[in-house]
Amino acid sequence: MFARLKRYMQAEDRWIDLDELVQSEAERVASRLTSERFRFDRDAFGRETFVARATDYETIVKTLARCLLMGAYWGRSAHDKMWLSALQRTVPETEYAAGNMGWIDLADYPALQLFYALGLGAVAAGRAGLAIQVLKGGRVRYAHTDRPWVSRLHQWFVQDTNWFRWLPGLEGRPAPVSERLWQLGAMLRADIKVEPGRYDEVFDDWVSIFRTMGPRLFRTIPPRVPHRVTGGTSPKLPPVVQTEAWV
Repeated sequence: MFARLKRYMQAEDRWIDLDELVQSEAERVASRLTSERFRFDRDAFGRETFVARATDYETIVKTLARCLLMGAYWGRSAHDKMWLSALQRTVPETEYAAGNMGWIDLADYPALQLFYALGLGAVAAGRAGLAIQVLKGGRVRYAHTDRPWVSRLHQWFVQDTNWFRWLPGLEGRPAPVSERLWQLGAMLRADIKVEPGRYDEVFDDWVSIFRTMGPRLFRTIPPRVPHRVTGGTSPKLPPVVQTEAWV
């Protein structure tokens, strides 16, 4: 799939093929995310069931995440609508969902991973315009109002992110969601030929854009997004605990 993705991005006459390739994968992801496996009333919410569902989500979106990361980095501006449309297909409509609130909140996690993959690719390529378009996102019903989907991501950084400390290696970490997203992105950096030190800079820059532009665009995302611990080098996260889902 990735060989075709690169080939289609380079060809002037394969745009339809490129769009069909990406959108079919996005549709496959969306279909799996709405399957019986991820019903909001299916399982009791706890450590084991959370870890199982979160890692299943990571496995399902891995291929599409790679497509969006590579597309943002290697593609052309004329392709951007394809990447944004693919992301939008995975955004869940949970305004009137019923079931366990933990599962309803976690339903945003697959799209959050894709949001970061697309944003990281844009930042790594120096494409500020695409990064802003990713932030603006698509419209979704939230809090009884039609607004950009990303405006509800604040819940990931101000509420129950301690759930992610249940994942191996993240126990006691100060910003477990950010560090998990850092881990997942680090596993894909070879697709855009970014070295480890440069990847840290790209990740931090993307979060800085999120922090800075979020409040200005939506007035609902707090200016300070809890972030992985930095010190000029990669976070001290044991490689053995980085999820195999994205390896």
